[in-house]
Amino acid sequence: GGKVLVHGNVGVSCSAALVMAYLMENKALSYNDAYSLIVSKRHCVQMTTDCVNQLKEYEPIYQARSTYSRGHTSKLSDDQGKLKRRYDEAIDSETNNRMEVC
Repeated sequence: GGKVLVHGNVGVSCSAALVMAYLMENKALSYNDAYSLIVSKRHCVQMTTDCVNQLKEYEPIYQARSTYSRGHTSKLSDDQGKLKRRYDEAIDSETNNRMEVC
């Protein structure tokens, strides 16, 4: 919840782009939402075409990375849980069968 000062030469393009990239990835904002938020806080923002293009290219990259890490982690956890239950159930079945035979 702290504050950070991001400073550039003029503070209207590269520093704004850096803050936008942070907001996009860490707050899951789209390019348009991040831009609207930045402009509402600092009215003089005028990013270069290169910065705009890079941020628009970055949006699907961080979204895919975020989706992959969420899906990969949850899938791994589910698989591990299923394997453990299957193993426990197999042991229980073997134990029950042995008891019935005895």
